[in-house]
Amino acid sequence: RSLFRDASPNGDLETRHAIRQAGRCDLLLVAYGAPKQERWIARNLDGLDVGIAIGVGGVLDFMAGRVRRAPTWIRDAGLDWLYRLVKQPSRWKRQASTLPAFVVLSLFEAARHRAAHVFTTASRPGAFRQD
Repeated sequence: RSLFRDASPNGDLETRHAIRQAGRCDLLLVAYGAPKQERWIARNLDGLDVGIAIGVGGVLDFMAGRVRRAPTWIRDAGLDWLYRLVKQPSRWKRQASTLPAFVVLSLFEAARHRAAHVFTTASRPGAFRQD
């Protein structure tokens, strides 16, 4: 069941009421876009009988054909977000506050993953054997 509401305090009240009226919900998809959907979930989840709430961002726009997906090579490179910024300049203002943190955290995670791979490889038996 779809419940389209505005992400405002008044909209929150109406949406929570509609979700409660619908009964137990195993999966709640929230598509306000980041970071609005994450904030909405954090504010409202406790008062709802919901198994899992997931922020799905623009995925519904893709599924409905309203927004074209990035070419495969851009998706494979993990740069969908950059493609959408270029295609939808209105996103710049909203994402300017979160993009720097995302880039820093992504670089940190990549370095951590790389370090874990190096240490895992080095700990294998015979990793430093010189024959």
